[in-house]
Amino acid sequence: MAALSLLPLQAISDNYAGSPDVANCPENFHSIALHQDAKLCQIFDEGLPATLVYHLKLSPNQVVTYYTQADGFEVRSVVGERTLISNNQDSKRIVISPDGKGTQIDILVISTN
Repeated sequence: MAALSLLPLQAISDNYAGSPDVANCPENFHSIALHQDAKLCQIFDEGLPATLVYHLKLSPNQVVTYYTQADGFEVRSVVGERTLISNNQDSKRIVISPDGKGTQIDILVISTN
């Protein structure tokens, strides 16, 4: 009887087999440096367009400063508490938002320009 009741749960977990894994954070993602204290990295897709999300125990302003000091990244817009920065070609975008006691960083790489 118990084995029968587990069948639906197994089917549900199989549906999520392709979900992104929380992994050790790489040093960079498509030539974008990740902060040395990056945690909880999730790579959703490494092929273009590529997406990676991670968390830092820094304020959003500190993260914006970190990335805007990198070559070619500029603040493009601020909506609510979210800041969008991108490179000059707009082919690499980073969304920075407050998350609990830190900041969530979403990186989207559209092309390698």
